[in-house]
Amino acid sequence: MASPQNTLLRLLKPDRLVFAATVFFLATMHQHAFEDRFVLILYYLAAVGAAFALVRRGSLGFATAVVAIVAGTMFAQLYYAAKPTVWSPIFDAVRDMIALGSILYLTLRVLMASYRLQREEKQRAIENQIQEQLVAMRAQALRQTSHEVRTPLSTITAISETLLDGSTGDLNEAQQDFVKDIDDSAHHLLALVNDILDYAKAEAGMIRLAPQPVAS
Repeated sequence: MASPQNTLLRLLKPDRLVFAATVFFLATMHQHAFEDRFVLILYYLAAVGAAFALVRRGSLGFATAVVAIVAGTMFAQLYYAAKPTVWSPIFDAVRDMIALGSILYLTLRVLMASYRLQREEKQRAIENQIQEQLVAMRAQALRQTSHEVRTPLSTITAISETLLDGSTGDLNEAQQDFVKDIDDSAHHLLALVNDILDYAKAEAGMIRLAPQPVAS
């Protein structure tokens, strides 16, 4: 269950605050906007600026809602200002209800589509962030593996080769066979570790292939 603090933090997100402030401004200035040209300019400038700011923040749903509110207020003002030349109580009422219902339906579809796009965009951003964290973790694991595994193996091969070349004294045949088995096994394990590390680096995107033409 979400704590009150987390709920408050979600409500106080910048995009929600911008949307709430914009809706409050539009509701407050709506009546005055259509009575004074300067106020009308400020009215639409604030709406367009808020929509642009919300789009820049990735809040397509809120931006679309602001545009829909402005378009709705403009349509309502023009609708009531327009005077029909001929009025039919039944036909015109049904026609207007169908038209307004269609506009409302399409507006809701646009809002839902914008909200879905916003959610998908946020989901992609989260997935990209997780992928970047996984690549960083793989890189860290590769560095640790390189140090913790390859270094001891390299030391074993160096010591076995020193013993085999007689630098520390002569070995009998049994001792040489024993040390040679150690050296061969260490080299084999080191080659296997190198292959695994190369594959892991390629999978993590740490190795870039440079194709070159091959003579036929």
